[in-house]
Amino acid sequence: MTPDNARPGPHRVAQPVVHGDQTPTARPSCDWALAELGRPHLPNPDHRLAISPRCDGRSQRSDCLILYAARQPGRRRSVLTFYRCGMSGTAGSALRVTLLGTGSPSPSLTRSHPAALVQWGTGSSVLVDAGDGVVAQLLRANVAIGELEFVALTHLHWDHILGYPAFVWGSWCAGRTRLRVVGPPGTTDMHRRLVEDFYREQAEWAIDLGYRRAGWDATEVVDIDPGWSIELEGCTIEAGRVEHPPMKALGYRFTVDGRSVVISGDTARCADLVELARDADLLVVDACAAPPPGNVNPARRVILDRLHKFHASPQDCIDMAAAAGVARVILTHHLPEATLEFTPDDYTGEVIVGNDLDVIVV
Repeated sequence: MTPDNARPGPHRVAQPVVHGDQTPTARPSCDWALAELGRPHLPNPDHRLAISPRCDGRSQRSDCLILYAARQPGRRRSVLTFYRCGMSGTAGSALRVTLLGTGSPSPSLTRSHPAALVQWGTGSSVLVDAGDGVVAQLLRANVAIGELEFVALTHLHWDHILGYPAFVWGSWCAGRTRLRVVGPPGTTDMHRRLVEDFYREQAEWAIDLGYRRAGWDATEVVDIDPGWSIELEGCTIEAGRVEHPPMKALGYRFTVDGRSVVISGDTARCADLVELARDADLLVVDACAAPPPGNVNPARRVILDRLHKFHASPQDCIDMAAAAGVARVILTHHLPEATLEFTPDDYTGEVIVGNDLDVIVV
């Protein structure tokens, strides 16, 4: 079945509805949490479409969900976004994921190349991947890019790193004074080739103009392997192996105050991702290997059929989420012509088809 007519389960909202006789009314805690996200084009009370049936409208429980719709400039459709109710007192430590790019290598006006921003606390953040257009997407998401100092790359395919040099330059021009970058083997070489070797002369010219040298020179790039982990400003970040031959590829798990988000990057169905995502609150996962539509030309069909060797299908994503016991799964890395078909009957969590600039609070 397609996500538009997926049957709702215990933790799934399939269509914008108000359950029972509950009326979506403004709640200070929810509005405070939304304001804290810094999304000026996103919800006001008129946009609120649904409240989880678990919410009584008064208790402000942290496990309740609110579904919003907001129309963004230049887009034909509204973006559906889930937020947790009862964020007062907890929003400062909540994990938040902004889907900066949910597309694929195929050009699209509505889906940028892959990238996501993980935020927590009062200003901590990590950029996961940096596909083409990532700087513009960060600005559209109202992110202060000069304060973004940590990048985690899942792998080095072009659609995940074409925006990386632009981010290095753009965030430096916006005032960034240091940068830490981690990624699979080859990341340091990529940075040297795409940034340092090619742009060093131009960087020195910019420094002579008055830009701070630290923003360029204080850059630490490290190749990491599965099993790597770090404590960063109250967040435990772990890297795990995923299956994306022939590339060496990583997924990342972020844990803050007992809540976890996993971002797979590109991957085929694999047991390693299931283990990395075990009991996570949210899994953002590559669903690129969707079955091709019937009217696709034969040459294109051959390519799309081969994708399943190194990408997951939507059904693979649902099955991995079920095996890992994940509370919510977001499907991303969409091809323009793809039809996302899956049967979620064995999965009792939420299934969300990600769109650019969606924000999910865990």
